[in-house]
Amino acid sequence: MITYQEYMEDSANLHHAFYLEIAQECGINYSKSKDIERIKNALKTDEHLNNIPLREWDSKAESTKRSIDRALRNRGTWYSLAAGVCVHKAAAKEAAK
Repeated sequence: MITYQEYMEDSANLHHAFYLEIAQECGINYSKSKDIERIKNALKTDEHLNNIPLREWDSKAESTKRSIDRALRNRGTWYSLAAGVCVHKAAAKEAAK
């Protein structure tokens, strides 16, 4: 398990792994999502998926807030909407591979 402190010490290299680990722990998986083709197409032009409206990511993050917060607290930090969005984007990127 990557702790928040470890992530902060090397966030450039651990960003995806940290948030993906949380997504997996929370059962967030886009591989069977109706949006998977949209995600794949979005990744072709923006590796950060910023071409999908933020309000959509915000909504997804808020719907899983409790489980994400629990996973983050186990790692030494707590939920923020930004962290929730990162969790969902990491799961989406992984599913699109």
